[in-house]
Amino acid sequence: MTNYNTPKVLLTGAFGNIGQHTLEALLHKNYAVRAFDLDTPDNRKRARKFNTEVVFGNIVYPDAVTDAVKGVDAVVHLAAIIPPKSEHDPNFSYTVNVRGTRNIVKAMKQHGTAHLVYASSVAVHGCSHHRPCLSIDDPFEKTNCYTEQKITCEWELDQESIAKTILRFGAVIPLERKPDPLMFEVSLDAKIETVHPDDAALAAANAVLNSKAEDKKYFIGGGADFQMTYRQFLTRALENLGIGMLPDTAFSDDLFHTNYMDTAEAQHDLKFQNHSFQDFLDDVRKAQGCGIHLLKIPFMRSLVRQNLLKLSPYYTQTESL
Repeated sequence: MTNYNTPKVLLTGAFGNIGQHTLEALLHKNYAVRAFDLDTPDNRKRARKFNTEVVFGNIVYPDAVTDAVKGVDAVVHLAAIIPPKSEHDPNFSYTVNVRGTRNIVKAMKQHGTAHLVYASSVAVHGCSHHRPCLSIDDPFEKTNCYTEQKITCEWELDQESIAKTILRFGAVIPLERKPDPLMFEVSLDAKIETVHPDDAALAAANAVLNSKAEDKKYFIGGGADFQMTYRQFLTRALENLGIGMLPDTAFSDDLFHTNYMDTAEAQHDLKFQNHSFQDFLDDVRKAQGCGIHLLKIPFMRSLVRQNLLKLSPYYTQTESL
């Protein structure tokens, strides 16, 4: 039997990295959730894990968005094109990231939806390593198509009369992450603040229809335990998997758009920082399943290291692996 007093939430990008964790968090809080994402074989497979309403569609189509928003009390908008894909096709990413968000806002105004939780990024502050720690009111800096699009969305949302909460996420590293060339595009000296995916998801879920969070902007990071240089992060992450740190020559010297963040107000209002960095490492190992034991074999460890280094555009030297 339907409980008509239960708030209903539309979650876009429901089957992405943060999306799946957020879907779990919303269901755990007993929200009625309408999950919205692209109709792909992978998403259909992921959808079968959840006992909730699922609508397949694309946020670039206004009619699909209008139908998806109808009857919900709040929207958690996670759907986006992120780097490096956003940089390969700027026009397409603009259509998804900016026009798709406009479609969400227009549909919310049409249906009188109460609250929007919008996923932005710490990347909107650009290369900010000269600052010890970012404050939420620090200036924006456009560094690529993605940051320009997120800045545009934040600026446009500021002009809208709807109630909204903007979450600027730090680095949300998937527990089951496939190797990506992007890992080599960050300087080992860069400051980075990560966050456990479950904590990032809880922040989004706890922002929904939260009067404290209405019309506020927050940084979503793991806190002091998750603040470290990229070298420290990778060393701990790769040693945790039994792979070991990779040569310095494999990495760019670009400080990238990451930094430590002041998450005090976010934690006060959203109460989401429940995991330590060691918890994150432990959960990554669990996510690898039995395959983690193969890396104890020297040949397999060497093979994995070689395959990782093939992804680096900077690694040209022949070194001992």
